[in-house]
Amino acid sequence: MKYLKSIALFSSFLFIFEKAESKDIITHIYKTPANEVSPWFTGSLLSPSAQTTPAKHGTIESYFGFFAFTGLYTKNWATKTFPNFYSTNLYISTSYGLTSFLDIGATLNVSYQFTQGQQSTQFGDIPFGIGIQLLTEDQNSWLPSIKLGLRATAPTGKYNNLNPNKLQTDSVGYGTWAPRSCLTVGKLLKLNSIHFLSYRVSFNYTVPTPVNAKNFTFYGGVPGTRGTIYLGNTFWTDLALEYNFNQKWAFALDLYYQHFNKNRFSGKTGFIAPGIPASLTYPSIDAFSLAPALEYNWSANVGLIGGVWFSVAGRNSARFLAGSLAINIYI
Repeated sequence: MKYLKSIALFSSFLFIFEKAESKDIITHIYKTPANEVSPWFTGSLLSPSAQTTPAKHGTIESYFGFFAFTGLYTKNWATKTFPNFYSTNLYISTSYGLTSFLDIGATLNVSYQFTQGQQSTQFGDIPFGIGIQLLTEDQNSWLPSIKLGLRATAPTGKYNNLNPNKLQTDSVGYGTWAPRSCLTVGKLLKLNSIHFLSYRVSFNYTVPTPVNAKNFTFYGGVPGTRGTIYLGNTFWTDLALEYNFNQKWAFALDLYYQHFNKNRFSGKTGFIAPGIPASLTYPSIDAFSLAPALEYNWSANVGLIGGVWFSVAGRNSARFLAGSLAINIYI
């Protein structure tokens, strides 16, 4: 069942990049009357922003995450345990506004992973992409903000020719460019002169490029494995809510669903034992998770968010618990 950890890590990594531009730009486009408190939000723990970064401005996010993979959900939605696998991740994400409707962004990351006495520190893949503002919300009407994100991931992280004794702790790459699109709809709702409710709904679809497999890989295999892995397409959707208690403190919640199509392999699998071929495939996967968090904003430009992200149900998916802390800076 090694693929279950792989898919959980893969989906977590892709989703975090969508969060890279997360400093909530609505703070800078909402016009507040002189006698009212302006709303400050960082963006929720996981959701992408519904606004591009304004022209000639930028965002920087330092994101620390600690993941504990503790088991799996079977094909019948039951749970099983396996030895815990831990992944500590540091992400540095940036975005920059090129025009009033177009921004660019990229993420650098490093991971320290350990399980059962094995450990490894590696630099991972590099996600990058652009955001296109399709509609900017009107605070005096029902019209929301709508942004289209076009993303990919440079496969710079290690995923092939792994050390079998490292139990996959030395694997932090995925071997695919993972082109994807993400449509996010968001709106800031004024409840009264102090309190605001922000919502965002995101829809992401990924069509991974084929992965070249050699020997022991992130997806399985053995010495002698040679071939191509055709990863299944991925869909995720996220409903994110934010409510401010006052100007500096806010609560955020993500409700998140993922689906992976099954993959296939073409080539020479190799054998784990005489007559028993190695497996590099996985079935279709469904996963539901939640991510509640608290925000503290020093100003409209600087905010801190911390919370947890945990699985609640799944089919052929990993069970996990993650703690996350991020500081968002708008320049």
